[in-house]
Amino acid sequence: MKIIILTFSLFFTGCSTLGFGDFNSGSDLNNNQSSDASGKVPVTFTYQPLTGGKHQVYIAGDFNNWSENATVMNEDDGIYSVTLFLKNGKYSYKFIVDGKWISDDNAKDFVDDGYGGQNSIVFVGNKNDIDALRKVSFIYKPSKIVKEVYLVGSMNDWNIKANKMVETSKGVYEISLLLKPGEYEYKFNEDGMFYITDQNAKDFADDGFGGKNSVLVVDDSFDKVTIKKGDGIFLDYGLATTQSLENVNPLSPLSIEFKAKAHFNDVENILLLIKGDQDSQIYEMDKVADDGSYEYFQKIISLSSEDDEFDYCFIYQDGSERLYLLNELFSMQNDESKYFHYSKSLVQPFFTPDWVKNGIIYQIFTDRFYDGSKDNNPDFKEWYYEGVNIPPKKGRLHEKYTEYYHFEDDWYEYSGLVKSPYHYPDNEGHQPDYNSFYGGDIAGIHQKLDYLEDLGITIIYFNPLFESKSNHKYDAVDYMKLDPHFGTDEEFKAFVDDAHSRGIKIILDVAFNHTGETFWAFQDAMKKGPKSKYYDWYEWKQWPLPDVSSMNDYKPIDYYECWWGHGHMPNLNFDFDEANPSENSIKDINLANPHWDVVNYVLDVGEYWISDMNLDGFRLDVPNEVPFWFWKLFRERIKSIKPDAYLVGELWSNAVDWVNDDYFDAVMNYAYFKDPVMRFFNTRQCNAKAFDRDLKQGLLSYPVQATQVMMNLIDSHDTFRYLETCNGDISKLEMAVLFQMMYVGTPHVWYGDEVGMMGGHDPDCRRPFDWNYSQDSVKVSLHNHYKKLIQIRKEHSSLRTGAFKTLIVDDMVYGFERSDSESTIKVILNNDTKFNKIILPSSNDLYIDLLSGNSFKSDNGEIEIDMPPMSGLILK
Repeated sequence: MKIIILTFSLFFTGCSTLGFGDFNSGSDLNNNQSSDASGKVPVTFTYQPLTGGKHQVYIAGDFNNWSENATVMNEDDGIYSVTLFLKNGKYSYKFIVDGKWISDDNAKDFVDDGYGGQNSIVFVGNKNDIDALRKVSFIYKPSKIVKEVYLVGSMNDWNIKANKMVETSKGVYEISLLLKPGEYEYKFNEDGMFYITDQNAKDFADDGFGGKNSVLVVDDSFDKVTIKKGDGIFLDYGLATTQSLENVNPLSPLSIEFKAKAHFNDVENILLLIKGDQDSQIYEMDKVADDGSYEYFQKIISLSSEDDEFDYCFIYQDGSERLYLLNELFSMQNDESKYFHYSKSLVQPFFTPDWVKNGIIYQIFTDRFYDGSKDNNPDFKEWYYEGVNIPPKKGRLHEKYTEYYHFEDDWYEYSGLVKSPYHYPDNEGHQPDYNSFYGGDIAGIHQKLDYLEDLGITIIYFNPLFESKSNHKYDAVDYMKLDPHFGTDEEFKAFVDDAHSRGIKIILDVAFNHTGETFWAFQDAMKKGPKSKYYDWYEWKQWPLPDVSSMNDYKPIDYYECWWGHGHMPNLNFDFDEANPSENSIKDINLANPHWDVVNYVLDVGEYWISDMNLDGFRLDVPNEVPFWFWKLFRERIKSIKPDAYLVGELWSNAVDWVNDDYFDAVMNYAYFKDPVMRFFNTRQCNAKAFDRDLKQGLLSYPVQATQVMMNLIDSHDTFRYLETCNGDISKLEMAVLFQMMYVGTPHVWYGDEVGMMGGHDPDCRRPFDWNYSQDSVKVSLHNHYKKLIQIRKEHSSLRTGAFKTLIVDDMVYGFERSDSESTIKVILNNDTKFNKIILPSSNDLYIDLLSGNSFKSDNGEIEIDMPPMSGLILK
């Protein structure tokens, strides 16, 4: 049994992986350790598995060219270790345990591994000297007269405005940055429009758009600059200098949050200076967190009137020096003419819908939820099914990937979603049955509204409902027509009205990057070519299209732009001047040449569903493949009709540029919720320390009002089902859901998760709902677990919009607190495979576990709790 003392600290981070790793470097931890004749020093790596028994453990890293089997770790009394002789330097590494690559989260530093995880870092020698910043200068001479030049690259996250170059002599632009050792890709940007490769670079890399990025390797050949607190040296690269929600965030008409960040361990403090009519007010900002790369500072001030206006700046203090963060620049001079200016017209409030903050999202793939009307089941008589609705001849099968659209009579027969019974395999194996239909419809969902209401659902998120050839409906035939096999407009409107009467909102998945090849405009363009008025709605490369039946190597992408090469999803053309995908990165509409017929049509589609069909918001499919400037227009149109409409984008990584008052309220939180939850609760490839660190990045990246409406999912129609990835281990799902329902953001449930549905890769993750779940006690218990947690969340505002504070990160035990003026709730999760004793400092005499009803009494200001493995407490 392990004893864990629970301490109180904002955003603590801590610990490891599938086991506990460590290293002991003679040069770093024991300066008396001598090196060998080659200048190498002994470094011992150790690893302790979480589970007993024998394991096969290797270490791979920079020191052995990442060989999977070159360096074996030997076991002694359950501890695996190896001693390597390494030269001074910085090394990335991972353990390989029984074939699984595992980070050592007890390491002091980490770096992305390029596969969604992290490599651990060990420094052999003096870390400050090895990792010292280097001064790097960039020089660029444009071939024509330009207004301004920026350095854009991986050193500033490709932020086009982060590093403006200075014209040092006529037509020559320069900038110097302090960079950590490593490899950087970059380009120069002229006038915010043209990206230019630095032809003087020593190396190049593909930019993904048919061009080249310049590559710079920062190493010991550059002058070292060491930064530490109190040295009076400031590191300002990568820090935003424009006024945005990143530094000023109206929380309400009279409450303004100011935020600033500094590189880790660089400054002693940051001040907020607000210039008044007579004098200036200086506030010391509070350090609220750090993530190992940056330190974050915050100050909330109250206005006397929402019409207040003032100038302000941030002051970075270090030693005896001050650095001023002004509008568009950092300066050692206090230039009041360059202060930021605050007014309610310049800093638009970013308010997100309260109903989402208080909501529970339930995602439905309509064809697979419930068949409420046999009369509208697909019969495949539409023109677009001609020739592809023919079953294989008796005694034969179709060739692999031959289209065959058909109806599946048995709701519970879904084996074909893994292995099609209608197609021959090829050398790579069988294909799934992509084109089977089960008959789910709006009538069925309407009949099951009682079920959803009883579960506690307040938001239904529909996958697309447009008339489409496919069962997933991302290939629209007509955006303004409900698929007739889902129901009629009248049925749908009645359903929406009933849902609204129960307090249930409706959002719809829309894909505006592409239509279907069956879409009326594409059909007209395909038949008439340039004579069609819709021809330029798409980006054609060749016309007419060939007779596909006579070709073995037909590739639609050779003839027109289509989504990831899928010919049945041709891309819309939003910008006459820019080809897809280069049009997508443009934010300023003045730099685009909009195709207004396309733009206005898509805006009208949004208005139709939000107004005529009375929906409450949209989930926006692949929004990064549509121009930025379009989403600004879309938000303006939708919010003008329903100011509290919910706009959530499908973006799988950091989406700071998208989440603000110009674009989206939130995103599907893959990066900062699903991925960490999978690593901690499901695959158990990290511990509480790493888990908290991953969560923190999301909490600190977005405005608080956006974090409160993030769509926090654990799986979806695009992923394996959660239970599938943990081989049916219900306890792992229960732990993940307990965390999900207590955490910041809006919980998302993929239909059927609450009754233990499984499924692998699409389309297997889209099985028909298991309405026989009530016959299985395990599934009923899981359903009740969901229902109970949803009820607890609904009953406590602190769990929905309260503050979040990390309490404990120890091995596989994680604890946090949610609080507001109404209540304070502590959540403790023992994600361990053994009992752990928790000692909780307590200001209360008694705590009640809201999950079990058990009570815990305080003794001398502490509560002692023995927590079983894979268990959680919700203490109030």
